[in-house]
This record gives sequence, structure tokens and C-alpha cells, in this order.
Amino acid sequence: MSESNEVDEIVGEVRKFSVAMMAAMKRHTQAGNWLERRKARKDISRVVRAEQREQAQARTQDLTWTSQAVDRYRAHAHAVAARAADPRIDHDRRDRDGAGLMRHRDDLAGQFVSSSHLTPTEQGIALEGLDAVTVFPEYETGDLFGRAHKVRGLEALRYRARVAREKVGAKERATTEQAAWQANADSAERVSWESSVEAARRANQQRGELNRIEKAQPDQRRYRGQMSWTDNEGGVISESRFFPTEHAATEWIGRSIDHTLWTEGTTVQVDTFDSDSGATQYADRGRPEIVAERAAAREAVLREQTLPWQVHENQSAQARESEQEAPHFRSSVTYLPEGANQVQYERARHGSEIESAVWIHNQVSTIRPAADSRVLVSSWEYDAKGNTAPAFQAEGGPQFVVDEVTQWWDGAEHEHDRQRAEQPRESVAAERDQLRGELDSLTARHRLSIEHNGDLTDRNAELTRRMAALAAERDQLRGERDEAVRKVVERTPAGERFGSPQRRAEQARRSTRTESAEHVGPEQGRKRPKSEHEEAVQEWNELVGGNVARAEILQGLSESDIARRQLGEVEWTRFCNGTEDVNEVARQWVSGGAEKYWAERDAREGNAQTTTHTQPSEDRSALADYQPGRTLADAVAHNGHDREEMER
Repeated sequence: MSESNEVDEIVGEVRKFSVAMMAAMKRHTQAGNWLERRKARKDISRVVRAEQREQAQARTQDLTWTSQAVDRYRAHAHAVAARAADPRIDHDRRDRDGAGLMRHRDDLAGQFVSSSHLTPTEQGIALEGLDAVTVFPEYETGDLFGRAHKVRGLEALRYRARVAREKVGAKERATTEQAAWQANADSAERVSWESSVEAARRANQQRGELNRIEKAQPDQRRYRGQMSWTDNEGGVISESRFFPTEHAATEWIGRSIDHTLWTEGTTVQVDTFDSDSGATQYADRGRPEIVAERAAAREAVLREQTLPWQVHENQSAQARESEQEAPHFRSSVTYLPEGANQVQYERARHGSEIESAVWIHNQVSTIRPAADSRVLVSSWEYDAKGNTAPAFQAEGGPQFVVDEVTQWWDGAEHEHDRQRAEQPRESVAAERDQLRGELDSLTARHRLSIEHNGDLTDRNAELTRRMAALAAERDQLRGERDEAVRKVVERTPAGERFGSPQRRAEQARRSTRTESAEHVGPEQGRKRPKSEHEEAVQEWNELVGGNVARAEILQGLSESDIARRQLGEVEWTRFCNGTEDVNEVARQWVSGGAEKYWAERDAREGNAQTTTHTQPSEDRSALADYQPGRTLADAVAHNGHDREEMER
């Protein structure tokens, strides 16, 4: 029985509410007195409140589910972005991830805009949350609907427009998908019945050809297919089977994965081994659906390679051509099986006459021909040029043929032993000369290595001697340097030595004099350097003074007039801020501003000079007269004597 969907549940709830409301209203209508009508009204209020509570709970659950759905989509987008940035992931996997993420987004958007418990503003917020986590999946969304009740005006209209665009886009996508599905259905219907029959016949023919090829292989257990399943709890299940071809092993792997049920988080590892070469032909690991898809692609390639008889060739194309050109033997056994009405042919290819004799002997010993039938065996020798020559032929009853093949086998082994015993001595001499040449080469190399080792020993001794001489010279120069430094220190006065107490005291005294010179007036000490701000103010004053000097009202004044006095040194910030007209500023300056400014400035400079000359000497420190070489008590006493002289 299928589970009911959300629409059926909503319809059922509405039906129950309608029935309860109709019953309550009917009781209210049929009430005979005011008490019954009051009870009916209470029942109606109770039903309405219950429905409102259910709607509120459903809305809360829908908001929670929407937030969780956006967060799950964010995790999906973050995983897709991480795989997209991984260089080990191929383009096909990235395309599949992008398509899956797009489908996930469209499904969630369709559910958001069709939800009856979300307001249009909340639907727009959810859609913007999807777009935000698609671009920035590394940031969490937080509470999406925490401020949804405060959205008003243009922002609410923007969310409504976003929902409308999503609905239009969903309709367009649905129309496009329906048109594509209809086109595919129409094209499928246009396929004729004859084409279907031809495709089925071709598939059956390929399947029969593959089965025949697999049965014709001499080694039915050459390839081994192995599968290892690992669930999310760490449990491992393995199985393996043997097959005559690699195509059969790969096909079994794909079929087993398709017919197996697994849980989320299960991984599978598949391997195909070649027993003849001991090499791994194919290996893969990952999720079952991905491994099955790759195995299906490889099975299609192997099927195309197997059908034209290109399987079970261990050598390359060049090796196969050389093998065909090399001398070999082709053996055949022809007989009529017991109970059959058709002659059976057995053929094989061998590299030597003994191998051909052994194969024919085994075949004749194991077959069961019909009674009174004859068995025909033959072996033909092929040389490098393709010429053929019969090596052995026999025809008769089974036992007679077995005896003839046994005699041929013994003769072939005897001939082989005789050829090995009569091996020419020239080959032995050539092998001896080759070994002697290798021995001479090794001896020469050993002698050269001994000589080279002697050269290396001499060179090592020479380098050691030179290093000892350089070390002695270094020690001598270091001693001479120390002696020169000591003499320089002895000949240098204590006040000029770097780091000496006398030099540090002299530096302290000089810094004290410099600080005292900065506090005196311009005539008694050097001027304090100007800051960048002061320099900028001076440049601005000079610029404004130059502009005022070129004004028309100042052109008619004489050079001795106070209005033309040192215009570049005037503090023009007291008269303008740079936005006034220069003629207006010049008019104020001539109309009395110049006399007032220079009077105030002259008075200010006179007061400053008086303060500087009459500064009392009581502020002088008792340590001002301290000099290196004198005691602290002498400096204090000298300063006190000077103060007494001034008081007198």
C-alpha cells in the first residue's frame, strides 16, 4: 500500500475541519434557548482555535524544514565546489556534480514557491538563500526568517518579484522538458517494427558469438574477477569467479553490482587479474553506481575487441607477426563422435614436433568415436616462408592410431636428443670467447677503478694539507688583528673610545646643551626645525600674499606703505580661508587690516623678547655644570656660588 502524499493529508484535514464546523453551526441554528446557543458558539470557537493551532504548528514546521533544506543544499554545494577545485577529479564527474546540484536547487525552489504555509516574502527569502549558498557555500546562512516580519515596502516587492520570476522559470522548464519528452516519444514511435527486430537479432547474434568465443578458449579459468563490498560500519564481503575472457569477467562485475542492494555509504572495489601474466587488467573503487557505470563502459570496449577475435593475445602486433613467420606445426584430429551424425574436427598449433605429437596422443586417447569408424590425424610443418610439409599422418581405428602416434612421439624425442648431443662445437667456442671477453672487460674496469681510487686518495691528502695551511694562516691573521686592536685602544684617549664611560658622559653633556639651546630665543640659540604643517602654512601664506600684491588696489600704493610690507609673512588665515575673492581680501587689508595686524604682531614679538632676557636663573639645574672629570659635589657647589653672586 502506497503512502499518502502531502496533498491528500491537507485535503483530509480540510474535510475534517469542514465537518466539525458544519456540525457546530447546525447545533447553533437548532438551539432552543440562549444556553444551547452559547454552548454552540463555544464549540465553534474551540474548533476555530484548534484549527489555528494546527496551522501555526504546520507553519513552524514548514519554516524549520525550509531552513534545514537550505542548509543541506549548502553542504551539497560545498562538496561540489571542493570536488571542482580538486585536480584529481575528471571533467565527467564535475559535469555530473553540476547537473545534480542544479536539479537539487530546482526541486527545492519548486517546493518553496508552492508552499501554502510560507508568505511570498518568506518564499523570496528562501530563494535568495539558495542563490547565496550556491555562490558562497562556505558561509552558513543562520536564521533565514528571523527578520522576515520586518520586511516592508520596496524590499517586500523585490521578494515578491523574485518568487514570480521563479514560478515563470519553473513553468518554462516544465514546458521545455515536456516538449523534449514528447519529441523523444514521437521519435521512438517512428522506429519501425523491422528495425526493432533487426536490433534484437543483431544483439542475439553478438551474444551467441561471444558465448562461442568464450567456449573455444583453451583456458577457461584464465581471468579472475574479484569484488569486495565495504559497508559504512566497516564490514567487508568479498567474492571472486574465474572466466575465459576479460569481457566475461567485466560483464559479471557490472551485472553483480546492478543485482545487489546496498545502503548509503557502501563502497565496492573490483579487480580483474590475468592468471597467465599475473598482471591486474582492471581495478576500480568507489560508490557502487559509479563503479558500475565505469565497468559498463569498459565492457562495451572489450566487447568490440572480442568480437573480431582480438582477445587472448599476450604479444603485441609485431610479436604476433613474428610468431606467424616462425616455423611451427599445425595438428588436426578428425573423427565421428559416438551417437552423432556429423564429423568433429579438432585443430591446434604448436611450436615443436614433440608438442604436436603429445597433443594428438592426448586427443586420440580421450575421444569416443563411433563404432567401426575411422580416425584421421595429421601434423603439418610450416617454415618461415609459409611452405608446408607433412610431418605425420595416420588413419584407422582408434587403437591403431594411438599406437602410430606413440611411435611417432618416441621417434621425435629420439631425434631431439640426438640434435642436442650433436650440437656443433663452434657455438661452444663462441660462447667461451664471449665469456672470456667479458672477463677481460671486467678485469680492465677493476684495474681502472684501483688507479682512480689512488688518484682520489692523493687528491684527498692534498686538500687536507691545504686546509691545514689555510687554518694556520687564519689563526695568524686573527692574532695580528687582536694585537692591532689592543694597540689602537691603548693609544686612543679615554674620551674618544667607543663605549667608554667618558665618551658616554660627553655625549650626555652635548645633548643637554642642545636641549637648552632649543628653549632660548632666536638670538640666543639655533632655531627649531619647522614641521611639515608649518611649512605648508608658510607656503600658503606666501601664495596668498603674492595674489594680494597683484591686486589692483595695491598697485597705486608706494613701496614704503605698511599695506605692502612683507606680504609673504602675513598670517592670511586670520583674514581668509581660500574661498574669498582676492580683491575683497586686498580691500580689507588696505582699509585698516594691515595697521592692526602689524601692531599686534610687533607687540607680541616684543613681549616674547622681554620674557627671554628676564628669565630667572633659579630654574637652572644644580647638575648643569657637571663635566666629566669633576665630582658631583663640585658641580653643586659651583652652581650654589653662582646663585649667591646673582643675589648680591
